[in-house]
Amino acid sequence: MPLTDLLLRQFGVKTRPIVNPLVSEVAITATKILANNPNRLSFTIVNLGATAVYIALDRDVSAEKGIYLSASGGHVNVSYDTDFDMVAWEWFAISVDAANKIYIISVVEV
Repeated sequence: MPLTDLLLRQFGVKTRPIVNPLVSEVAITATKILANNPNRLSFTIVNLGATAVYIALDRDVSAEKGIYLSASGGHVNVSYDTDFDMVAWEWFAISVDAANKIYIISVVEV
């Protein structure tokens, strides 16, 4: 049985991945990295840059207010079954010293 059929049977929804839905780089000022999306079930963010990145649920993200993603591979996974509805909210990020590349994979309901 194809994976899509197994997922449909278990969760009752069809899904698809979306790569970098808004941006692929975080600036030294607050950058919206994920828009509000009530169909988003999960996402993974990977910091590909050489300096730290912080993410948060509001534009006030900073090194003192956010989730730390270390340089060169720091990452976070957010899913509806462990993180509840905040998976669907807007997310913002800020880079500490210079613009940083990031990689985001979102899984959304089709």
